[in-house]
Amino acid sequence: MELDVGGWVLVSFFIFVGAAAKPLKKVILEALRSKSSQISKDLTEAEALKVEAALLLEKAKQREIEARQEASDILEHADKEAVRIREQAMSDIAFFVKNQNTHLEDRLKQLELNAVKEIHDHMIKIAVETAHDVVKKTLTPEVDETFTAHEIKKVKHLT
Repeated sequence: MELDVGGWVLVSFFIFVGAAAKPLKKVILEALRSKSSQISKDLTEAEALKVEAALLLEKAKQREIEARQEASDILEHADKEAVRIREQAMSDIAFFVKNQNTHLEDRLKQLELNAVKEIHDHMIKIAVETAHDVVKKTLTPEVDETFTAHEIKKVKHLT
């Protein structure tokens, strides 16, 4: 049996494949093992990153809960502080108003005393002026001499 060119090409191809298959098989298996090892490492790393991400997410959720609680505490404290400040302001205003009333009452009393004194002084001035006018109109030179002599005697009698 004689082979033509096509047959010899086919036989050569099988021989070539048979001869190259063993080293190629080794290279292909090594490449597949390497790729499998890399995929296994990537999966392990991805799993570790997944666990780390889950931990970070849990921490973030815990921080959010703590932040909400802290914000709530701050708002509660702010409300209490606002009430305290409002009460203090009302107390300060009441104290100020009381002091102002006391001051105004004292001032009013002083003004009343001054008015009474001015009226009294004015009344005395009018009385003195009236007495002066009466004495001036009723005191004649003769009455003046008699009055003066009588007063001198009184003074001499005292000494």
